[in-house]
Amino acid sequence: MGMVRLAVVITCALALGACSDGGDSVAPRAEPGPVVVPGDPEGSLLIGKLTGLALCTGSQMPKGDPPLADNLIDTIATWICQGAEDN
Repeated sequence: MGMVRLAVVITCALALGACSDGGDSVAPRAEPGPVVVPGDPEGSLLIGKLTGLALCTGSQMPKGDPPLADNLIDTIATWICQGAEDN
């Protein structure tokens, strides 16, 4: 598992609760729709939650902790743009 994908899975598990890693995508068990849409960071719930733009589905992630640094969010968004591959 690549380092960015690992960071996404850990962040998802800590912030959204129980999440499943379905191989090609990371999908939540409690939220509607996929957490990561490969090639579409704006359509990915994860980016919306990390940036605070998806507040209709709960609070900004990570809940109860300071927001992630912009450069880490940018790294995750770039990974999603590049297809969110397991590398």
